[in-house]
Amino acid sequence: MMENNEQLVHGMAPNTYCLIMNLINLFTGGGWIIAIIMWVVGKDKSEEVDKRGKDMTNWLISWTIYAIISGILCIIFVGFILLIILGIGSFVLPIIAAIKAINRDPWKYPLTIQFIK
Repeated sequence: MMENNEQLVHGMAPNTYCLIMNLINLFTGGGWIIAIIMWVVGKDKSEEVDKRGKDMTNWLISWTIYAIISGILCIIFVGFILLIILGIGSFVLPIIAAIKAINRDPWKYPLTIQFIK
């Protein structure tokens, strides 16, 4: 539901735009690029899009760092467990973020390093 003073973001309510922005991460091979482009293009039109886009981008950067560290730790077999956890998280967390976005509930991806504030 849209508030009266809310501006549309490319023809969509901000929460719908955030829903799509988070769910697009589920597509492998470049979904994250599209999600970041959506954030950059929509951030000036909505404070909600900007905030959720920053959270999402920080999570993507953090996830990449965690994946690299896990890959290195595969040498001592600990990394395999971490990679499995990261794989599950990369599927489940964008869905949770999308549900929270459509309901306008504040939520941040867990274990995210805040690179962009």
